[in-house]
Amino acid sequence: MNTATSARPRRRSSRCSFNPEPLESRTLLSAWGTIDNYQLATGWNAGAAAMAMDSAGNVYAAGYAQDSSGRTHGIVREKLAGSANWSTIEDYISGTLATFKAIAIDGAGDVYVGGGAKDSSGNEQWIVLEKPASSGSFSVVDSYATSGGSDVAGLAIDASGNVYAAGQTVVTTGGKKPTTTYCWTVRKQTGGQGAFGTVDNSISSTSPTAAAFGATSIPNGASAGLYIVGQAAGGNWVVRKSSNAGATWTTVDSFLYNPSVNGDTATAVTGDGAGNLYVVGHGNSSTSTHWLVRESSNGGSSWSTVDDFQDGGSSNGAFAVGTDLAGNVYVVGSGKDSSGGYHDLIRSNAGGSWATVSDLATTVASSAAGFAVDPSGNLYSATRAADSTPVDHWIVQSTTGPSAPVTAATSSASAAAVFSSTLVSGSGDPTDLPFHRRHHHG
Repeated sequence: MNTATSARPRRRSSRCSFNPEPLESRTLLSAWGTIDNYQLATGWNAGAAAMAMDSAGNVYAAGYAQDSSGRTHGIVREKLAGSANWSTIEDYISGTLATFKAIAIDGAGDVYVGGGAKDSSGNEQWIVLEKPASSGSFSVVDSYATSGGSDVAGLAIDASGNVYAAGQTVVTTGGKKPTTTYCWTVRKQTGGQGAFGTVDNSISSTSPTAAAFGATSIPNGASAGLYIVGQAAGGNWVVRKSSNAGATWTTVDSFLYNPSVNGDTATAVTGDGAGNLYVVGHGNSSTSTHWLVRESSNGGSSWSTVDDFQDGGSSNGAFAVGTDLAGNVYVVGSGKDSSGGYHDLIRSNAGGSWATVSDLATTVASSAAGFAVDPSGNLYSATRAADSTPVDHWIVQSTTGPSAPVTAATSSASAAAVFSSTLVSGSGDPTDLPFHRRHHHG
């Protein structure tokens, strides 16, 4: 299979360089600049897949990086408030593979990361690690294995301190003619203490499609609730909601861009603090994939597509979403132009309509992305971008944003912006975007 973490254990020639700074003339508003360009081993793949910030203004990025033997490590990097420097605070390896795909921070400053790691049988198992605010190290707090593999793609923490991990579990049963079932799974740690338990295990499929990719908790307002987004067994874009801390769930959006073509995927979700809910991902036409943003102002009762974007080519997708302190929405993803070139893109409605505000050229399509905003209003995006070899680099970009909310109604905008992100496969071929969900890497 082809995934960001297992594919292309490539080495980069020392003669090749990677300069991600230049932005195309389409860039609007303040320019985004690269502030972290990281590889664990020079010339080996790395990618940032998720971002979060704590109440003190420390910014975190999570993802993966390969060592010089080709093993994939789960990596967390931190930029302390007021500092320009990034440092690795977790380097986790299990067998030949570990990768982090989601990160969330609770009100006490405890940091959670989730993803997958190879077990002794070679299957990828679901992992959640935690670093308490009082500790300098991470430890595994949930390790969950199924017979066909499992992994975490989204994390969320609600106002009561409950921690939710969302992803896919795969179960294989039978002997000579085994049956493999793919399940959308959510596990919960009550109050941030004790063991995780499964609270949603549904949308099963016998083809590798059903999966949860992103999560967020919105504490109040018209869209209050816990939201998990992903893809259903039939290939539909799906948003599921719980209004009772995960006890019961309701599908509030099941969407196909083209009813005759399945494979649509919702990858991330956030609220803007004014009661509006935004879900991003991609949908398929008969010939191409479209970058999509869908909005609900009533907690999922009704939806409208507010951004349907293509970068001139056939392969486009959005992977992360968040807001600045004024409630403007930012979406991070990938596009392919009419000449076949790939771009890591950020689009925003900050100018009153949706427009591309950052365009970073790369030699392969990215499908990993994160977004965060610190208390001073600085904006951060995370992705992976390839040099000319091509070998992937872990990239974090930043720009300045509003330093204070425009109105009291949007003052909580940043709270929901940092908990949802995912890392999925993406070669630039539309058939290798995340609607073709693979259940393990390797």
